[in-house]
Amino acid sequence: CCPGNCPPCDQSCGRTLGCRNHKCPSGCHQGSCYPCPESVEVRCTCGSTILAVPCGRERSTKPPRCKETCR
Repeated sequence: CCPGNCPPCDQSCGRTLGCRNHKCPSGCHQGSCYPCPESVEVRCTCGSTILAVPCGRERSTKPPRCKETCR
């Protein structure tokens, strides 16, 4: 995709999103990209309880409280 002032085209943007894990899936556009549309799982210590959070927020999200007795 073109980086400057150019007319819209049919290429995908492909810039790295703020999450730093995925590329922008939108068509070529000017300005900032939307937030990452993906979600990731944050697990409790034993892995039995899962919380889905927006991609990029997993680093700042506390693990969920476990519904089981963690071993």
